[in-house]
Amino acid sequence: MSPVKTAARAAAALAAAALGAGAFALPAQAQTFTPTEVFVEDYSPIAFGDEPEKFGLRIAFGDDFAPGEHDVTATVVIDALDNAFTIGLPDGSGSDCPVNDARTVVTCTAEDADAVSFWEFRYGATAELVSGEYDYTVTFAVDGETVAVREDTIEVVGPDDDAPYLHGIADYTGVAPGTSIGIEAEVLQQAALPAGTAAVVAVFTGPDFAVTEGVEVTAGYGNCTKGAFGGPGATCVITDFPDEPGTAFALSPVDYALDAGLPGPFWYCDCEYEVFPVDADGLAAYGGVSWDEDSDDLMGFTASDGPDEYSNPFTGYINVQSGEQRFDLSVQDLNAKGAKDTETTVVVEVANAGPAGAVPFFEEPGSYALLGTLPTGLELVAVDDEDVVCPDAAEWADLLPLEDLSGLDFVCFFDALPAGESLDVALRVEVTSGASANDGTLAVVERRYEEGGFEADPADDEAVFSVNAGGSANLPTTGSSMTVLLGGAGAVLAAGAGLAFAARKRRIPSAA
Repeated sequence: MSPVKTAARAAAALAAAALGAGAFALPAQAQTFTPTEVFVEDYSPIAFGDEPEKFGLRIAFGDDFAPGEHDVTATVVIDALDNAFTIGLPDGSGSDCPVNDARTVVTCTAEDADAVSFWEFRYGATAELVSGEYDYTVTFAVDGETVAVREDTIEVVGPDDDAPYLHGIADYTGVAPGTSIGIEAEVLQQAALPAGTAAVVAVFTGPDFAVTEGVEVTAGYGNCTKGAFGGPGATCVITDFPDEPGTAFALSPVDYALDAGLPGPFWYCDCEYEVFPVDADGLAAYGGVSWDEDSDDLMGFTASDGPDEYSNPFTGYINVQSGEQRFDLSVQDLNAKGAKDTETTVVVEVANAGPAGAVPFFEEPGSYALLGTLPTGLELVAVDDEDVVCPDAAEWADLLPLEDLSGLDFVCFFDALPAGESLDVALRVEVTSGASANDGTLAVVERRYEEGGFEADPADDEAVFSVNAGGSANLPTTGSSMTVLLGGAGAVLAAGAGLAFAARKRRIPSAA
């Protein structure tokens, strides 16, 4: 994929991220609904002769959108000559997304729409369509009023000589955290290189769509530079290349290093590589030749038996799974002390004994959760902590489908907790009884959608939450297993270096 295409995709991804976080805004007079999600994907590049490719559209709205009462549309306008594309379902029939006679405008409609609308149609390149990038705009509207606009490009490649390499798929398992593996990406040359080829470019990207940046891709050769299409990875420009159609080649090894703190086993690297020829102008666009072409330390090709599995002429896939390593999260017993009808601030301590870090796997509201039920005689006033996200109870089941959530008083999420670090969460509570009670509970859990997980010792994931246990209601009880702050204490945080928490408004009242 070209740098221009990838840059456009990156910009579109950033726009989608901002939109999902509530940062998207139209002028007040035009904004009827604010989408919670917008997705547009053209799955290009495409080429003449290929099976039609899918074009996917999706938009979602929040609780203010009444299902069945509005019509939602998505209009795709492609900047291309008339009839340059074929558009329709695989059998050529129409759908909820009819196209105009020129095949440049596709209008998808969901009448009496639900809160989530999605469409998919198929499109392809005609023989007359020149290779290049074709801009398009997608306008989403509710009852005719625009609520979101997305822009991107469809990349069209030419015949086989413009994409002569069939790429491979390779899986590597059991790679220990803190180590690296040298991987030789493989391709099969299917066609002769185009006339005027000045170099072959090999681009190796880091993990796609990863929340955790736990894999570093490095190619330490004189003709390689750091970075891939504007993101992490490596780019190599090969000027000494073979031209042997029908031959499989392995590229010089590229280093894939796993962070020492990664829990596992887990597929951290759904990484890609692209190998393609460029002419003299393309070589200049990559900076020209700035290395010693007689050096022995250059990325190059060697004949091979070929990969066990092939993907397509545009992209190869390298998947790296880490070896087993788990973390040990724990939560401490907690005792709130105070006279009846007074407020006090108590601090819940969550720790990670390692050896793995509790790394982020999800976007907002977080990848780990603190669950709590209050003891009899205690009421929650506020969570005085900006580094946790405490969503409404209505959201808990979707976020923690494998947990027993019955009877809980609060659920607060956090993103990560490195090995050897602790996180303190301050709870402002009111003592409503002069009696003591120890029937409250605390627990720390992983956010999971299937059985498993990386917790090494579930025994210390739960603790007792009590009030006025073991002493006078007017004096704090101290000890290694509980932490208490009295009076009007402010928020307390010991989150540990390296945590990156999602920015989202807390729904439990914050401190005044």
